[in-house]
Amino acid sequence: MNKIFSLMLVIGAGVFAGCNDTATNTQTARNTAPATPAAATPAATQKPAAVPYPAVERISLDQAKKDFDAGTAVFIDTHSKATYDREHVKGSINVPVDAIEANLSKIPKGKKIIAYCS
Repeated sequence: MNKIFSLMLVIGAGVFAGCNDTATNTQTARNTAPATPAAATPAATQKPAAVPYPAVERISLDQAKKDFDAGTAVFIDTHSKATYDREHVKGSINVPVDAIEANLSKIPKGKKIIAYCS
């Protein structure tokens, strides 16, 4: 149980921070005037975007669907209940990031956990 709880806390922290970053960036973008386009930079000289929480394993959408369809993984939607009720991946389980401990019993044991927030 402690191992699962620790894993969920790590996943939750990464998802929560990622969701908050997205929400903040979206809100900031809505409240500001369009930026002046920068001069084009050749792709070869562009630095790749930093990946937040690099220690958190990421998988492709194709692999996530394959694992879910095979029954070896479960999707955990970390949005609030209201957001989950409006829209979610069919078959996902709602475990709001601020209520992980209270919802641990919803998460099946022995399956890969694929958490998402956007």
